[in-house]
Amino acid sequence: MEQTDFLSDSSPKAGRGLPRMTFELAGAWRTPWLRNISTFAVGLAIVALLFRKLELRTTTELLKRASLSLLALSAAALCAFHILRAVRWAIILRGKVSFLALFMYSSVGVLISLITAAQAGEFVKPALVRARHGVPYFVTAASVAVERLLDVTVLVLMGLIAVIALPGRALGPAWFTTGLKIGGLLCAMSFLILALGSRWAGGVLGMASKALALVHLPARISERIVEIVRTFLNGTSAALSPLYLCSAILCSVVLWAFNAASVAIVFQAVNRPVASIPVVLLGFAALSFGAVIPLTPGCVGQYEAVWLVVFGALHVGPEGTVLAAGLLSHVLILLTIAFFGLLGLGFLHLCGSSEDSLREWRQSERG
Repeated sequence: MEQTDFLSDSSPKAGRGLPRMTFELAGAWRTPWLRNISTFAVGLAIVALLFRKLELRTTTELLKRASLSLLALSAAALCAFHILRAVRWAIILRGKVSFLALFMYSSVGVLISLITAAQAGEFVKPALVRARHGVPYFVTAASVAVERLLDVTVLVLMGLIAVIALPGRALGPAWFTTGLKIGGLLCAMSFLILALGSRWAGGVLGMASKALALVHLPARISERIVEIVRTFLNGTSAALSPLYLCSAILCSVVLWAFNAASVAIVFQAVNRPVASIPVVLLGFAALSFGAVIPLTPGCVGQYEAVWLVVFGALHVGPEGTVLAAGLLSHVLILLTIAFFGLLGLGFLHLCGSSEDSLREWRQSERG
């Protein structure tokens, strides 16, 4: 059967710079700029409203007096978070692509997701691996899907641990705990579906073929869809191998612990230390879910609003202090993403795809 461009592992090399393919990196930058500018303006308006609602002078003074050494420590924790994400991705892909390459692809993907106010970067990452290393697109897409599922699972576990440790009066609104319970159920169901699907791939493919026959799609399109499902399930099966999955879970716990630590350190930097670790975990979990999909470029306004709602509900401190910590945290996040993302873009332009990388992949598959 003829394979599509994004399924084949032997398509022409991409050459230097950005890859040429169905899901090309350049396409991620073609988001309508008018929408991005308008949503960015909305985000700035939200920030302005927050400043107007709170006492601007108090917040400004807190920002000026913030500890630079603690902010540097918080930034270092964020850097560790990004590095460990690439380590986890390398574990899930079983080391078939180098850590350095995956780190650069991951950094570019995060930057694109942030700038385009969507999760477009998650589609770009498998495209980059496909173009430069010959790994079928949906094999890598399966690893990215497992990554996101691990992220949600660890965040839910953080929140549930906090719920167990904190007294009822300190849990904030009821939707905190309700959302965590729903998230935990969805995580369990997703892992079960992926595990069963990869374990009995033949049956799943048979059902997919029958379903496609019922809608009377052209044979060529049906074959391509079935091939996509087969490739995705093969990638999922590799990612869910017990040894590699346990290593990926451990790495997920550590990397999210670094991210949560960066939040606690920012509060310390404005001289408002968070009362306890469970409060940090619960607040961080709620914050992460609230900002998981950027609605504005860079989450401008969105991040600050969610931060203020979450940590205000947990009574971490006066609203002006909470907002100052949120602004500092957001600035550090944007700086680290921009730094690593631009570094990754430079890496892509300097290191073109090569026949050697494609041969290495084929040899690893045969070996």
